Amino acid sequence: MDSLSVKEHLIFMTEMKLGNYKKPHNNVILNTLIRDLKLKSHLNTPIKGLSGGERRLLSLASSLLSNPQILICDEPTTGLDSYNALLVIGVLKKLSLTGKVVICSVHQPSWDLFKEFSSILLMAEGKLLFHGTHEQCRRLFESANFQMASSLVIGTCYMGISGNTQRGIQDIRGFLWLMTSEVCFGLSYNALYAFDAEITLFKREAGMYSCSAYFVNRLLNYIPRCIVWPITLVFIATLAVELPNHVVTALEFTAALIGAGFASVAYGLGMSAVFISSGVMGDVMPCADLPLFLMSGAFLRITSIPLWLYPLKYISHFYYAMDAISNLYWRQIYYIDCPSNSTTLCIKDGPSVLLENGYSANFIFEDCLGLMFITILWSLLAYWGLKREEKKGYAY
Repeated sequence: MDSLSVKEHLIFMTEMKLGNYKKPHNNVILNTLIRDLKLKSHLNTPIKGLSGGERRLLSLASSLLSNPQILICDEPTTGLDSYNALLVIGVLKKLSLTGKVVICSVHQPSWDLFKEFSSILLMAEGKLLFHGTHEQCRRLFESANFQMASSLVIGTCYMGISGNTQRGIQDIRGFLWLMTSEVCFGLSYNALYAFDAEITLFKREAGMYSCSAYFVNRLLNYIPRCIVWPITLVFIATLAVELPNHVVTALEFTAALIGAGFASVAYGLGMSAVFISSGVMGDVMPCADLPLFLMSGAFLRITSIPLWLYPLKYISHFYYAMDAISNLYWRQIYYIDCPSNSTTLCIKDGPSVLLENGYSANFIFEDCLGLMFITILWSLLAYWGLKREEKKGYAY
């Protein structure tokens, strides 16, 4: 069924449930559903090309062909992003306004979804806890000192954190890993599908331009992203955190993350060229990411890694990026407060934190060389992958 277009699927379901879709009455029902469920722009799109929300709307359209007066939807928003979840709930709400009874079971809805429901039942272990409107629900919880937040800025958990306390050590580790992962994952996955859409055209035009010219062109396209994204991230993120020598440290973070960005893009391009198929890339990339980001030391102490896995850290852009920004921060922390009533071993200064994590002190220059090495390594692999595809030629 995934190979059918939306229009073909709806015609098939109309024939199954209502009879000949060409009958005026059946045709009016079909066209009304297409319009109300916002499927008109996707009529010629294969079902396998639809997003999760669009598939959910198509399923809903199939169910509504027989004009049921009662709709029972089991978790209609599960697996959908916020936009598509609101889209589906919005359509269901419009249906309820036409006189239909719409009952939905939803787990942990966001505030935006929660306020769309006119009547709410809260249940636990099969027992009814509350029945009423969302406003009555809010007042009930507030009377028990439970505030219902309508929104939350996730970054507030990093406000004012400092590495000068024992508790702040772990907070700063998390903050440094957040910046590293945002740059490395974001840019590598952005580059992952760089060649997927163009490889057929590239093979067809073989001989019109060199493989190296095409590769360099694609690589240069990512340079602005490698620069703008780290600058933006560091500027926003460091506003919340207490940094020693704030401006200088922020600039150093930016430089290190730009280097990590180049390595991440090269890694993504390498994967894209070696595994041309998007299906294979989607399977291989997470498997390659797991050991590489474990080498960063954010979740596993590097010194505890088995010796046979130890060489992996030298090909991990996560390790070099995390080691670099950790050195940039912790080398400036000369004293970490230790409470007198502490029952655990206290870490006294920044270099001790680096040692505890398994990082090398004053290793920044070597980290830069490492990121450069990874950039060159994956760029060569990407070029080799493109050259291999070019030699295969285009099958007419």
